[in-house]
Amino acid sequence: MISLYQNSYKSLICSLNQIPSIPIQIKNILEQSKHEDTLLSDWIGCFSLKVLDFSDQIWFLDVRYAFGSAVFQQHLIDFLDFNLIHNPDSYYSSTKKKQKLILYICADDLEFPNSYTGFKFTKLPYSKEKIRTTNIWHPIPEHYLPDSNYQKVYRGLVPKKFISSDLIKFLNSFLDTNFSSKSKKFATTQNSLKISEASNISNDNDAFQYTLPRNTYRKAEGGRRLLLNDSNLTKTNLTVITVVFNNIAFIEQTIQSVINQQGNGLEYILIDGGSTDGTVELIQKYSEHLTYWISEPDHGISNAFNKALLLSKNCWLNFMNSGDYFIRFDLLSLLEKHPDQNILTGFCRSDGFSLPSKILANQLGIASKAKLSHQASFIKKKIFATYGFFDESYNSRMDYHFWMRVLPHEKFYFIKQYIAYYQKIGESNKNLVRMYKEELLINSEFLPTFYFLRRLFIIVGSFLYKLLISRYR
Repeated sequence: MISLYQNSYKSLICSLNQIPSIPIQIKNILEQSKHEDTLLSDWIGCFSLKVLDFSDQIWFLDVRYAFGSAVFQQHLIDFLDFNLIHNPDSYYSSTKKKQKLILYICADDLEFPNSYTGFKFTKLPYSKEKIRTTNIWHPIPEHYLPDSNYQKVYRGLVPKKFISSDLIKFLNSFLDTNFSSKSKKFATTQNSLKISEASNISNDNDAFQYTLPRNTYRKAEGGRRLLLNDSNLTKTNLTVITVVFNNIAFIEQTIQSVINQQGNGLEYILIDGGSTDGTVELIQKYSEHLTYWISEPDHGISNAFNKALLLSKNCWLNFMNSGDYFIRFDLLSLLEKHPDQNILTGFCRSDGFSLPSKILANQLGIASKAKLSHQASFIKKKIFATYGFFDESYNSRMDYHFWMRVLPHEKFYFIKQYIAYYQKIGESNKNLVRMYKEELLINSEFLPTFYFLRRLFIIVGSFLYKLLISRYR
């Protein structure tokens, strides 16, 4: 793909360094590779480089062509390592962080919303409606994704008129040979995952609520169902459920990890508990991408989960809490590979450790099996019809209670891959006393006395350890 420059690195370096306001000046090109054809969010990958700047710092440079404004709703994708996305079986290393530049080349007349980045500090030309692209480089804050493999990322949107003729010639050679077929492929990506297995399609007779009944406490609601514009009201494949309350700092990355999934067999239901910190306003920005969302006071996470279950119509269900996010974007094709399973699960990553810590098998004891991560699990809707919804008397360990009820009777299929990232900002981590108390109550209900006492010893020890660590940090 980049063979034109194999003998003329100097020309390519010169062309890249001439891009206005590029954050670094390139000294040398160390490696070249084909950019992954992810075909997400209105762009196509051209090529990737590993370069050295004049401070002898190593940077990874991705060159892409943007042909739509959806590129501005994908901070999550830009901060992930494509090697991990496309090779999820590969070993994850938390070694030295990388630095990255992402160059989006676009048409001179591409328009985009004035507040496209979602970051308040980004300065853009003022406009009441829309602005034409100029030449914009901005950093993505390091805290935006704590699990990123990069410590610094700059993303630039540069119209073709600002690119040197030499680089334009190369870009055109790429587009002439690949853009036609790739853009056609992109146009059909949303329809490419045909749902062929009968067991993967929700039954038309399955009961679900189109919206939730109105009440005097509701602050806002929205989504495609209210606009009568929900193309997924027929036969779709996966419902992702997110519950949130006052989490404006992290909810956007969760939303982006869902709406950027490949394929059209997905609905997204978001339940907000009446946030007052700006979360509702941020959700409204993505309303056209959501199947249905509401903001109203509720009775905790379990109650919010159950509200969403009433609204869901699809065969598969996933519960992705605010702040957590998917780290792979082929979930629909993954589910289609396992039409006969009722529960699919895999690894969830969090701050250097995995949840669960090892591959789980159906032969294990119930207390071990119940450690499945709900962020990395997909459950058939009929499981809830058989065993009931979440017990609303639990506010932290409702998922553990659910697994305890279900797994003695149902088998799961464990995918030996990382599927999601879990952030330690949830309700369980905010109130450790309540979490451990609820776990003890659940264990007393489902475990024999000997195993209960054993779990009691482990839980008390774990609680005291975490208490000491938090006190002396």
